[in-house]
Amino acid sequence: GDVAWEQGDPGQAVRVVEEALVLGQDLGDKAIIASRLGKLGLIAWAQGDYEQAAQKFEASLAISQEVGSNFASFMALQGLGRVAQSQGDFARAGSLYKEAMALCQEMRIGLVAAVHLAAFAILAAAQNQMQRAARLFGAAETLMPSVRLAVHVARAEYDRAKSATRAALGEEAFTAAWEEGKKMNLEEAVAYALSEAQQ
Repeated sequence: GDVAWEQGDPGQAVRVVEEALVLGQDLGDKAIIASRLGKLGLIAWAQGDYEQAAQKFEASLAISQEVGSNFASFMALQGLGRVAQSQGDFARAGSLYKEAMALCQEMRIGLVAAVHLAAFAILAAAQNQMQRAARLFGAAETLMPSVRLAVHVARAEYDRAKSATRAALGEEAFTAAWEEGKKMNLEEAVAYALSEAQQ
């Protein structure tokens, strides 16, 4: 399913992921069920079907919380945040992203937290908080081995948000803010992402 998605064949990706979902249901493996529902939600979100995406993410979240899978819960919360942001509900998106970041901190997986900074950067750009967005882009790109990990199906959204931030600030101001973000360690970047400060 991931390969089909990466190759630009969402129909095949959905078919394969749905097949995996059925196998997970046959096995009674709730972790598989939660993760495959989350993947279907991600595909639906990327195709602009926000209602379907929200349904899949909500189902994934309920199951992942039931079985205590923090990582699947994180992915579902991040997905619900993406849906809210895409629908223009920035307050809800921010709240969901913060809840997801709390799980990152609980899991103590630094790479996941670093990857999640990209979601905050995109949200800041959508809210026209361009200095904040540029700092978060700088932090995310410095703390991750590869931006590709951060964005997966949201690559185009990530690139658009970063380009819009650069255009709004101008090259000099963007680079200065990006460099400020680049100097942050993970703890500082997470605290900044979670802060309510309007830049």
